[in-house]
Amino acid sequence: MKFPLKHHVNLPRNQKGEDWFTGDVHGEWRALVDLMLLRGFDFDADRLFMVGDLIDRGSDSPGTLLFLDQSDFAYSIAGNHELMFFESLYSAEDREMHLCNGGEWTLAEDEIYLDQLRGIIAEQMPLSMSIETEYGIVGMVHASAPHEWELLRDPESDYDRCYRYLVSRSDCREAALGNSRAINGVDLVIHGHTQTEDVVVGRNQIWIDTAYSEIGRKLITLSEAVSYIQRS
Repeated sequence: MKFPLKHHVNLPRNQKGEDWFTGDVHGEWRALVDLMLLRGFDFDADRLFMVGDLIDRGSDSPGTLLFLDQSDFAYSIAGNHELMFFESLYSAEDREMHLCNGGEWTLAEDEIYLDQLRGIIAEQMPLSMSIETEYGIVGMVHASAPHEWELLRDPESDYDRCYRYLVSRSDCREAALGNSRAINGVDLVIHGHTQTEDVVVGRNQIWIDTAYSEIGRKLITLSEAVSYIQRS
């Protein structure tokens, strides 16, 4: 089976402003915008990077995809929930799996509109992303990364391998225990997926999905992301 999403996208350095990163949005784009305003996000110069799982569970999954589509400052990789949304087309079992994991919002939408939303994901949410920055190459992939970053650039990667990068929690758990490995070929990798009480750091990786913790959603600048690695 062919993986339904783009494998990799490269982005140039932001020459105008700062780059910001946030964890899984899960339909709560309005709360994210409120946080951006609170933190002083410059909508004319800054860029926002989201680590996938824009849909499901929250109050407005379609609106969150439209926020990505209509905001020239916003970028996102795909998460496992975007993949489930695609896989729900494959069989009744896959459809039920998505519904049981926050996809019930799809019941209120017609198939033409759902296909339009899938089109946004297919066009704008790759499996992984490399961003040129003043600190070197910053990578993004939803859950975990291969030991060699270059493997994510391979358009021939098989479905099972791509799936693992969207769902595996083992790297985050090992990093939280102090057992981690550096990812070669990239300077920093930013992940979401695994809900954590605070940012988890492992060598040159960080996991930032803190939305359901006591500290709430993290929206961090690139320099703040780098500082987590430097302090570890």
